[in-house]
Amino acid sequence: MSKADVVRAIRAASADVRVGPPPVDTVVRQGQQRVRRRRTTTIGGTVALVGALLMTGSIVIRQDSSIAPVGPVERDNPLPLPWWGDDTLHLTHIELPVSQPTEVVALYDGAAYGTEAGQVVVVNAEGDRTTVGSKVPGAPMAAGDAERWLAWVDPGDQAPELVVYDLAQEAEVGRLALPYRGPRWGRLDDGSYPISIDHGRVYYATQNGDWSWTPDTPDPQRETSVNTDMVDRRAGVEITRTWSPGQGWSHRLRVTPATNDVFSDYRGEDARLSPGGTYVAVSTGDRTKLFRVGSGSSLDLDLSRTSERSILGVAFADDKTVVLVSGGRPAPSPSPPVSGFIPNTTTMFDTWDVTTCDLDTGACRTHQDFTTETAPMLAGD
Repeated sequence: MSKADVVRAIRAASADVRVGPPPVDTVVRQGQQRVRRRRTTTIGGTVALVGALLMTGSIVIRQDSSIAPVGPVERDNPLPLPWWGDDTLHLTHIELPVSQPTEVVALYDGAAYGTEAGQVVVVNAEGDRTTVGSKVPGAPMAAGDAERWLAWVDPGDQAPELVVYDLAQEAEVGRLALPYRGPRWGRLDDGSYPISIDHGRVYYATQNGDWSWTPDTPDPQRETSVNTDMVDRRAGVEITRTWSPGQGWSHRLRVTPATNDVFSDYRGEDARLSPGGTYVAVSTGDRTKLFRVGSGSSLDLDLSRTSERSILGVAFADDKTVVLVSGGRPAPSPSPPVSGFIPNTTTMFDTWDVTTCDLDTGACRTHQDFTTETAPMLAGD
């Protein structure tokens, strides 16, 4: 049975189930890699486990709502960046109900998130929410604090456009038509998307290579060839990787500093830069290493028990602070097994550890045993 068939069967059965969360879409999404949307993701044993739990009355499927009716509550955030868990979005001094975002992006005084219906929602520091546009569900957004811009791609009707929204003006300041098809067709899972906003330019990936554009200028500038992908760009520092027909993406990530004089190669599948381009987080599967840009030696961080767990999420709060999500207390196997199904508990946890590290000193603080149903979703992860 395919993933789609399983999900349809679960939805059909859900009408008779009247017990608590989480919804199936969130569980399925947590079974996928939450990395850049270019790569094809796969579903493991999570779908089968959802079906088994549904038969025992342990799960209910709830309809997603883009904006919940309940207002914000004052509560200090234990983390130095916005994050989401258990249908709650946590900002600096408030938390508010948000149902199943597909991603969260930190803004200068709030956050933005995408919904499973494809809405782009901006939340200010007081918790006021505004739907400002639409995109492909799960496709990345990009934000620039200095510019106070938020960027995304509106898919249109096979007529995608790059949209730049000015948070100070509370209005769009530019739209740029993008190609619907091109040499990268089949490689970009969700079509074109913004990569980053840096020094007043929006960097974005299209079916015909990577480009940059400033809303007040008519013509974009090519940044890479069709077979070279820009992974990230911050403060003039750039990460790229190459694509070869028949072999796919190279596992060698190239980091080029703003001076363009010396580059460094790191082995990995994905990477992201700190806001000032000082540090880089390189991920391979469930392992993440952090480097000072230009150094070949990973940072020695005091990760305590986090070092023994898979890193499930990583995001930079600022140029020297990183937040890591890892498994906390493993979940026990059901006894007896549910309908003969025994889940793989090596990747399932009852709690989560969230660690904040100062990259300049290597000192880390771990908030142990977060009890959210799913791993906390960090802004920028």
